[in-house]
Amino acid sequence: MIDVLIAVHEFAFALPLLTGLVRELRRSPESLRDVSVSLDRLADVLLKAGQADVEIDGARKTPLDLYRESLGLSQQIVSEFGRSPESLHDLIVSFSRLAMMAFGQEDAEAGGAHLKRCFAILEEIEARGWQDAQTGQFRRALEAFAGGLG
Repeated sequence: MIDVLIAVHEFAFALPLLTGLVRELRRSPESLRDVSVSLDRLADVLLKAGQADVEIDGARKTPLDLYRESLGLSQQIVSEFGRSPESLHDLIVSFSRLAMMAFGQEDAEAGGAHLKRCFAILEEIEARGWQDAQTGQFRRALEAFAGGLG
């Protein structure tokens, strides 16, 4: 467990550097996605370690804060660089994580809204003919999750 906490704090120290490099040198869908995925992974590790928050660049961040920041980056990618199968998949991942957090905090209204966004994005992917194996996995996982709520 100590190794996990050390890794979390080292990662939290490095994240502002990565974010700064992306902003200053190379703003691209790939670089923004790298930061978004890193935020998601840090939040996942915090949850698994049972750690409520972590300090990043002088501010305390909870897993929910990190997931929201990741969603913001995913939305920026879509708005700045356009819709693509990967960018829409990333939105599904972000909204599904927020849905799980909301339901875990007994906020069924927010959780339901996030799940609806996931299904709407899945429908868009399918309507555009962009579905792939990952899309099917997302649909099955979301349907199983939604079915388990009722």
